[in-house]
Amino acid sequence: MRSKRYSASAAVLAAAAALVAVVLFAGAAVPASAVSAAPPVLHVPGQYATIQAAVDAAATGATIVVAPGTYTEQVSITKSVSLRGAGASATIIQAPQALVPQPNVVVDPALGIGQEMSGLVVVGNHADVAISGVSVTGPVPCGAVVGVWATQGANLRLTDSTVSDVLAADPACSHTWAVIFGANPGIAFDGNPGTYATGQVRHTTVDTFRNAGLLAIAPRGGPATRVRFSDNTVRAGTDVANQGTPAVFVLLNAIAEIRGNTVVGGRCTVASRCGPDFLEQIQAAAVAVSTGVDGTVVTDNAISGSDIGFIGDQTRIKFSRNSVTANKYVGVAFADVHASMSDNVISGNPVGILVAALGQDSSVLSRGDQISDYTESATTTLACCGFVATITTK
Repeated sequence: MRSKRYSASAAVLAAAAALVAVVLFAGAAVPASAVSAAPPVLHVPGQYATIQAAVDAAATGATIVVAPGTYTEQVSITKSVSLRGAGASATIIQAPQALVPQPNVVVDPALGIGQEMSGLVVVGNHADVAISGVSVTGPVPCGAVVGVWATQGANLRLTDSTVSDVLAADPACSHTWAVIFGANPGIAFDGNPGTYATGQVRHTTVDTFRNAGLLAIAPRGGPATRVRFSDNTVRAGTDVANQGTPAVFVLLNAIAEIRGNTVVGGRCTVASRCGPDFLEQIQAAAVAVSTGVDGTVVTDNAISGSDIGFIGDQTRIKFSRNSVTANKYVGVAFADVHASMSDNVISGNPVGILVAALGQDSSVLSRGDQISDYTESATTTLACCGFVATITTK
């Protein structure tokens, strides 16, 4: 094995020396055969009538340029390519009236969302994909539907785009997510429970959905989903049949950097289930972190308009320099954690900070947080079952 590697290295060096000789002594440019060809560029609709046709024809590393227009189709990407539109207001991927379910996905009926899921744009197969300058939009038919979905180890960079109106005409029959990285273990891909993905969403507007706007999730015990959500605008967009929609959600085996976003959450509106009782009723949250891994960062965001601005049950989370305003019940809530937070501005919420001990003792250290314009209390604790909740402000 050593001699083979030596021979290969010698061959590479000899080829490099020959190329240098061509340049130095012949005074000529490097031969075309020695220059790597630029990745091909495919044009829609100039060369291909649909985006999917261009994706199918593209080689790895290709760029697909999509002209202004409305393209009514679903797009599946399982190779490393770039998809570049003419701007979110110009290049529109429109949901068809009837969607084709993901062929390799089976949903556990226990999840209560049916046994199939569909995606408008789905990235998988460990592909490295960049999407920019497009709008992905509904309305969508009833059922479980995702606007943009990164699955099966894919790395997706979604920038300068819009994902909107991922909702059925009858919201009560919708189970919809605007953007997902990964999947719940109750959703099997090729027989494997759940999946992970990586990537980022940046400079993107996410608007109108039922279950979540930006969701990072992966099954426990495997690779974690790791994402960055930065400089986006995320709005729940509707309160219809909302049973606790988080606008930004980090769940199970996922780690996220949530930075510089404007997040306007929804409010829980199902009268039989929703209300202010933290123990017995459900509240929606603009940003929710409920994971089993450390490392999520929530910083420099403007969070407003939900029942609870932020809720977390993760100990090693950095929650700092956020503006949390005008939420219906609570600005910031932590449950069953020992956590710290710093330098946030929390105003216009009935309760500024809530610390709850429901399944274990819970404590929060608040450093430099400014809490104002509350109608009930700046801070409060809630405990049951013999557990203790405390909050310390400095």
